[in-house]
Amino acid sequence: MENYLKEALCNATLVPQSDLAGQSWNAINIYNKRICRLRLALFSLAGLISLGTLIPVAKILLTDVKHSGIFEYVSLVISSNASFLNYWKDFISLLAESLPIISMASLLTLILLFFLSVKYIIREIVKIKLIINNTATLSF
Repeated sequence: MENYLKEALCNATLVPQSDLAGQSWNAINIYNKRICRLRLALFSLAGLISLGTLIPVAKILLTDVKHSGIFEYVSLVISSNASFLNYWKDFISLLAESLPIISMASLLTLILLFFLSVKYIIREIVKIKLIINNTATLSF
């Protein structure tokens, strides 16, 4: 059995296809382009959604600030500095309690998501350009 296998392998001429490496490289580049374009579309969608919801959340924050009474506390500080200096710890705690924390956190989260999506969009555009530029080069 071993001799038969040895003769079969010695008589066989194993010649690889001439453009197998190039075809493999092109298939990998096409796959990478497809993945980058998908990521680009998803990050663009996330950026548009966060940008679209930014305006209503900002309006909600403004109405919450108007109803919270922060302006009254600030006018109190401006009008009577002496009482503010005596009771500044209590004033700071009252000011912190009256802030609309949830509205502020949601607005800051949306801003963060928008800037992160812009960052990742730029990164994917650079990757796509690198893939397009390296399509013709194949080195081993």
